[in-house]
Amino acid sequence: MKVYISTPEEIKLWKETTQPYVKEYLIKKLGKDLVNNFLNAIE
Repeated sequence: MKVYISTPEEIKLWKETTQPYVKEYLIKKLGKDLVNNFLNAIE
């Protein structure tokens, strides 16, 4: 299984944003499974 390594900017964006479209952008960019891994990694 691949683990997506996010840039610090993406992590910061995800943590700080309250805008749903930003999360949609990241989901589209990374893919849903990768986003879930990403979320688990930063929690």
